[in-house]
Amino acid sequence: MKKWIAVLMVVCLLFAAAAAEKGIADEDNTSSGRFTYKGAVVDSDNLTVKLTDAGGSSGSGTTAAVKIGSGILLPTKVKKMTKSGKVDYSFIFDTDRLPEIVWVYPDGDVSAAIQLWPGDDAAQDRPGDGAAPVPAATPRPTVRPTATPKPTPKPTPTPAPAADVDDLLDFLGKDTYRDAWEHVDSGESFRSGSKGAPAKGLQAMLVAFGQDISVDGSVGPKTINALKTVQEAYGLEKTDTLDADGFEKLLVRLVAMKGTEKSYTLVSSFVDGDEYDYIRACEYYAQGMYASARYLFQDCSWGDAQKRADACIQTMPKSGVLYRNPDVRGTNTQLCIKVEDSPNTGMYVKVYTTKGVLARTMFIKGSSQTTVTMPAGTYVVKTATGSNWYGEEEAFGKEGRYQIMTSSSGEQEFQFQKDYIRTFTFNVKEIDPNASSLGSDRENWGDF
Repeated sequence: MKKWIAVLMVVCLLFAAAAAEKGIADEDNTSSGRFTYKGAVVDSDNLTVKLTDAGGSSGSGTTAAVKIGSGILLPTKVKKMTKSGKVDYSFIFDTDRLPEIVWVYPDGDVSAAIQLWPGDDAAQDRPGDGAAPVPAATPRPTVRPTATPKPTPKPTPTPAPAADVDDLLDFLGKDTYRDAWEHVDSGESFRSGSKGAPAKGLQAMLVAFGQDISVDGSVGPKTINALKTVQEAYGLEKTDTLDADGFEKLLVRLVAMKGTEKSYTLVSSFVDGDEYDYIRACEYYAQGMYASARYLFQDCSWGDAQKRADACIQTMPKSGVLYRNPDVRGTNTQLCIKVEDSPNTGMYVKVYTTKGVLARTMFIKGSSQTTVTMPAGTYVVKTATGSNWYGEEEAFGKEGRYQIMTSSSGEQEFQFQKDYIRTFTFNVKEIDPNASSLGSDRENWGDF
């Protein structure tokens, strides 16, 4: 399935006449400038909306959203980069469809929302057909008119009906969840000793959150402990009982975990964008994607987000071999990775076969070394270095340095001969005149 990148350039223009000529929205928010859209589209693994402020004046509050089909989607990840006075914001969305409409919120102000069109229609005056993604309790902004000598305001879109708990249950499609909801919706609460079909529904939901408990229709200490674990993991108050309000909050989080356009549309009737980002960050954390979780927590102000962001940094493992692929058998050659004069950093090493199969991984903490055995053959060696460790799934995050090692001749493949030990030494204190030099090619974090 193809996915798309839509590249959006936000340009600060100095002359109102030029803005009118290009059909740019007449924005009177002086901190955000005026906006235009370039409409370049290429293949990618994600949909990314890129905003560039030439004057660096938009501030960290600049946000974006896209309209896809009948739903509104907020980004799951935000990246910011400043270079030569220009501030780039990249908003990454979990979707595989090109957006119909792009909305920009200068400095996070929903009342100043600007609607931008994709493709070559960016400079044309077209009527809007979608509402800006705002919290359910906040009035949706009216679309601003295109800058013309006598602008005609565009009509405010009719808000979509708010979702309710039945919509969440229909989306999840589990009758047992509905049994549990009807139990608490009648005024009852789950507690130790609760039994029957409703209790099975609660237990099945906790299993969907990753808890290892029996779905036997009898709520006991294990079920209550699992409930508290889920509540704590998703920023909720831990309780010994569960009423309708508490059950609804769990339903919302279970739907949000799906990470689809439809799930976001449903969840947005219950939580605002900040709490949604928090929930998605919690899900990343639960999946071991600690770097992605941290970046989302850092851009979120809901609950204990900043505290949770700090907790995403993991303890570095001790120096040693982390993984051996059982299908790549053999111990007749060795690779030694030696790091000198790096007391506060770590190095994560991946060894691949020439067919791209991961054969071994190893970690070198600080100034130390690790040796791994493998079958003789030809391999590609990748390294990641950094000071913030996020686990084997995401290594050192976007802060890390990622490389593919190369020989003195520039080749990325190394021949490991039988009964030999090949040693790679980094941060060398004293150069060995008999040793061959190593080089490296840069590797992207996402490809490591």
